[in-house]
Amino acid sequence: MLTHAPRAMVIDASAGVDVVGAVDGWAERVNGWIEQDVMLIAPPQFRLEMANAMLLGQRQALPVVRARMRALAELEIEISQVPSDEILECLGLAARHGLTVYDAAYLQLALHLEAELATRDKALARAARAEGLVVHE
Repeated sequence: MLTHAPRAMVIDASAGVDVVGAVDGWAERVNGWIEQDVMLIAPPQFRLEMANAMLLGQRQALPVVRARMRALAELEIEISQVPSDEILECLGLAARHGLTVYDAAYLQLALHLEAELATRDKALARAARAEGLVVHE
């Protein structure tokens, strides 16, 4: 059976934190996608959400968070902009699926690019599947 790599993968902060923390094989998965020339992409809040999740959510020490944010910067993750009209789409997705607007931005970007989604967020994964996307958890 032939398998092919997706052309684009939207990665959310929950997955990104596990990538830089080397949790559950996420770093290897992302490196594999990079080797397969998959475009890794995230909305503008991605890096801020990751830093917040590690510093406040996981209570990691500041030097650890800094080192992991430097490691993140070395990954080939493109940061997309979200035009005003797409924010309205995010609002609709958030309302329809009970997501934060921040999480809906990942979903909207994946839908817009016809991309797959990498997330550890169960609600976001459910919403993405409901919208017909392939989800990597």
